[in-house]
Amino acid sequence: MIERYQDEIIGYLLIGLCFLLLTLRGSLKNPNDASMLQSQEIELGDIVWRSILLWPYHLLCWIFSWRIWLMPVRDILLRIGILNHEMNPLYKFLIVVLLFLNLVFLWYFEVFK
Repeated sequence: MIERYQDEIIGYLLIGLCFLLLTLRGSLKNPNDASMLQSQEIELGDIVWRSILLWPYHLLCWIFSWRIWLMPVRDILLRIGILNHEMNPLYKFLIVVLLFLNLVFLWYFEVFK
């Protein structure tokens, strides 16, 4: 049975190894983390298996730690420039078309369930 999912398992482990390298690189840049790794307060093997096997969880935690999730939507739209009056009319038209296509898409799935 494991032969059936061998490619998926290898892909999962390779992504985990890449995430481990990113974790170690980031922790060596931080002086507090680097001193903790060198003083052996935390075992390196523990970090390795957690980074490799639990990378989806850590990736979600990293994504949801971004400050953008705590910003009001209006501030995000102002920063992007969507509510800016000097915005190119083509962009405004494309946003309207995108919203219209979104409504058509939702209507299509409601009608043809």
